[in-house]
Amino acid sequence: GPHLHYEVHELDGEVLDPMHFLMPDMSPESYRKLERRTQQYRANLEEDAALPQTASSQAAR
Repeated sequence: GPHLHYEVHELDGEVLDPMHFLMPDMSPESYRKLERRTQQYRANLEEDAALPQTASSQAAR
């Protein structure tokens, strides 16, 4: 389905991790916390996507 894909490259073509490019001062522990939260959010989204959809539940959104 539709999604956003982007990459960050140095001038010499080296591919950079976008998280380090966008937040270079983030500590390794903060980065790990962010990754854990992201995994939790994704799991919640997957659970919601697995729920049956009815006309009344779609109208409420």
